[in-house]
Amino acid sequence: MNHLNIIKNLIAFYTELYDMIVPSDRRLIRLGAAYDGGYLIPEDLSSINYCFSPGVSDMADFELDCARIYGMPIFMCDHTVESSPIKHPLFHFLKKGIGYNPSMREFAQPVSSWVNQSGVGKDAELLLQMDIEGAEYDFFLCETASFLKRFRYIIFEMHYLHLMLTEDNFKSRLIPFLNKIKTSFDIVHIHPNTSTVFANIGDLKLTHCLEITLANKKIKTESANKSDYACVKKYEKHSLDAPNLKDTENINLPDLDHLNKLLKIAPRNL
Repeated sequence: MNHLNIIKNLIAFYTELYDMIVPSDRRLIRLGAAYDGGYLIPEDLSSINYCFSPGVSDMADFELDCARIYGMPIFMCDHTVESSPIKHPLFHFLKKGIGYNPSMREFAQPVSSWVNQSGVGKDAELLLQMDIEGAEYDFFLCETASFLKRFRYIIFEMHYLHLMLTEDNFKSRLIPFLNKIKTSFDIVHIHPNTSTVFANIGDLKLTHCLEITLANKKIKTESANKSDYACVKKYEKHSLDAPNLKDTENINLPDLDHLNKLLKIAPRNL
């Protein structure tokens, strides 16, 4: 795949992504660690009954804030560690991963199977925070829309963008993945994971991992609709954003006008 196609797909991806952004009705707060492991979410968590957090690994600061501040029971799972890295009376840990291939059944299962086995009520208000190393694509593509809509908010890390920009993945997985999300959710926050830079184009740094906060469309008032908001071409950092690694700087998301200028001059430079 040549550089020209990468830039074309990058522009198409960020155009789609930015078009899904809707300003939150509620102010954003930061839960979790000061650097890696901290996420922004609307201050609208008092009605949430349970938090599900697959891919906990060795950090549970976000989950601890949800339990400590809001009293949420937290369901965590991860097949790569033996137990939750932090002990708390509201924590429930399962040593199992998330996966959608039948060959993975011994050590992984779909999120819907896990939630259904947890015993939470069908009408419970749910929060999902997941860092599942690429399985997020199968999560959105394989789960039903009715199941996805059970979550008021979903915070997830979107991995391997540099691989998803290849022609085959872009058409067969990345765009369908975005289309599935936008049927039920708006994006209220994006933060590029600053420890995952895969390319530099001039002063633009591109990361292959994005931290994204989704809000269920049911939250919006009936009078609000996407036409009320200007099309985003440059996404501005939030004041609570922090780099993933201490003593490093935040990274700006790409400016669409800048990317389009690169596309115009690219053929002369390749």
